[in-house]
Amino acid sequence: MASSIPESYTPAQLSAYLSHISFSPPLAQGPDLTYLTVLQARQVARVPFEDLSLHYSPTHTISLDPVVLFDKIVHRGRGGYCMENNMLFGQMLAALGYDVYFAGARISERLTGSRGAEAQDFGGWSHMVNIVTIQNMRYVVDVGFGAGGSIRPMPLVDGAESQGLGTQMLRLAYRRLRQHRDPTQRAWVLETRGEDENGEEWKPIYAFTTVEFLPSDFSVMNLATSTLRTSWFTYTVVCARMLLSEAGDEVIGNLTLVNRDLKRNIRGKKELLVTCQSEEERLAVLEEHFGIVLREDERGGIAGLGTALR
Repeated sequence: MASSIPESYTPAQLSAYLSHISFSPPLAQGPDLTYLTVLQARQVARVPFEDLSLHYSPTHTISLDPVVLFDKIVHRGRGGYCMENNMLFGQMLAALGYDVYFAGARISERLTGSRGAEAQDFGGWSHMVNIVTIQNMRYVVDVGFGAGGSIRPMPLVDGAESQGLGTQMLRLAYRRLRQHRDPTQRAWVLETRGEDENGEEWKPIYAFTTVEFLPSDFSVMNLATSTLRTSWFTYTVVCARMLLSEAGDEVIGNLTLVNRDLKRNIRGKKELLVTCQSEEERLAVLEEHFGIVLREDERGGIAGLGTALR
C-alpha cells in the first residue's frame, strides 16, 4: 500500500535532508526495517527535540507548514517538538517509499504533572507518532518525544519490548484505558520501567491508536499545545538530542537542557553538566551542545517571559 502522507518534498529536498542527518542510503537497499532503524537514530541525534520557538521568537508560535519545517530543520539546523519533528520525518519516509501515516497520542498524566507521579490516566490528544508498515507488520516510530521515549521502531505486538538507555526497558501493551467508558475500546500504551530505583513497575508514557490523523487534526492540536498556559511547553525551555555510538547506528545516550540545567545520560549513567545562570550562558549551551544559533530577533523574544533567566 502506498503512503497516505502527501509527498511534499522534492528529490533535491530529500537529498538535502539525508545529507543533514549524515546518512547515505545503500543504493540497492529499499525501505526495510534496518534502514528505518538507522534513519531514526540519525534523525534524533541530528534534529533536537526543542520548543525554543515558543520562548525565543518574536511571535512565540509554531508552524507545521512543510516549507517552514524544512527551512527551520534542514537549512537552519534547528529542531522542533513532537509534531514538527515527526511530521518532517514522516514526510521524508514517504519520499523514500515507506508506507507511513500519522497518528495521534495522549501523554500520561504522570508526566504532565497534572495528576501526580503515580497517575494512570491520559490527557487529550497532544502528541504525534508515525505508523510504518513493512512486510505486513506495523511499527510505531517516534522521533519527537525527547529523552525517555523509544529509540528504535517498535512492532505493534501486544507485549513487545525494546531496550532503552542503560537499564530502561520499553513495552507496548494493547489494553483498555481506565478512562474508556466503552468496554470494547483499546489503545496501544507505551510503557517504561528500569529508569530508577523503583524500576520493576511498568509506568505509562503515552497511549495511541492506529486511526490515521490528518495534517488538519495536528493544526488543532498544535494550537492547544503551543498556547495553553497549562501546556508544559509554554512554561518550560527544553532542548534534547540523542548521542550515537562511534559507528553512528545506535543511540547510546542523550543531552537534555531543561530550563537552566544541561544533563547527559550515557547508557543510563546520568550527570549534571551545566547550570545556566544567565541568558548568555543558556544561548552558549544551545550553540555548543546542540548547534543552534538563534537570530537577534529570536534572542530578544524571551524578554519579559517567565522562562527568561535572570
